Amino acid sequence: IIDNSKNSKTVNLIKKFKNKKIKIFSIEDHILNARARNLGVLKSNKKSTLLAFCDSDDEWKPDKLRKQIKFMIKKKCSFSFTNYDFFNPTNKTYIKNYFKIPFKEITFSNLLVKNVIGTSSVILTKKLFKFAGGFPENRYFYSYEDYFFWLKVSKLTNLSYLDENITIYRDDRKNSATKNSRSFISQRLRILFYYLFKLDFKSLIISILAYIKIILLTFHKDKKKDNNEYFDLL
Repeated sequence: IIDNSKNSKTVNLIKKFKNKKIKIFSIEDHILNARARNLGVLKSNKKSTLLAFCDSDDEWKPDKLRKQIKFMIKKKCSFSFTNYDFFNPTNKTYIKNYFKIPFKEITFSNLLVKNVIGTSSVILTKKLFKFAGGFPENRYFYSYEDYFFWLKVSKLTNLSYLDENITIYRDDRKNSATKNSRSFISQRLRILFYYLFKLDFKSLIISILAYIKIILLTFHKDKKKDNNEYFDLL
């Protein structure tokens, strides 16, 4: 556990379990989410082969890891993510199976249309994580560092989707990085500039085509559909 908070409430709560297997690393100076996650990987057991993230405002259901790892073994995949239940603690809204994703696997071009991967639902191999370079720690990617990392990984392998709501996403915007998120347009421009400066013209062209698709989908969006911010990728 990377304790990146400004108080000791989390540490005091965990210590009550008296579980020696739980390791806590407290950060004196507040660091960005990307650095905290990368640090967690760095401090993980050297013999471990899989990584699973759980942000402090999200929850795993009891059988989450067992079901997902079984799914990955069957699929022989190195990256998977799941559907999840959406909970808004402010108005007590609870939506089961929040995602409406028509794919079993997400590709780079699919993912460019919309980020449909919840960080706390992800399991991937440590080998793939290291090969992709981990989460970008530069402030240039702040608040969408996870999305950019998924894009990097999706260029290496397809991302397998388990359509089961075994993760709970809490929309705690008051205490999350979401309140400081880059705007949709700002994110897209920053991604475009990144590929431009890297001279990765293939990714740049695919990105531009994806954003054209976003505009077309937005204008032709069926207003009668469920009020879901993740519109149908088809």
